[in-house]
Amino acid sequence: MLRPPKYYGTTSFETFLAQFKNCSQYNARDEDEQLAHLRGTLDKEAEQVLWDSSAKKVASVHKLIKTLSKRGSEGSVKRTSIVS
Repeated sequence: MLRPPKYYGTTSFETFLAQFKNCSQYNARDEDEQLAHLRGTLDKEAEQVLWDSSAKKVASVHKLIKTLSKRGSEGSVKRTSIVS
């Protein structure tokens, strides 16, 4: 089993996301499992997205990734480009 690293919001989200997706694919995670694992990897600045955003914006793995990406483009979570 592969485990993605914690994400603190101070490094490249794109790099973290690539690692997260690799682990999810290798571990054959479905979308609900991916969401739980993604939420579990967030820490410090990055985990604030769970409280600062509406429940709708963090209700699925795709929406949470989009929300994290958007925050990165605003400077809250460092990110180089938006992931769709």
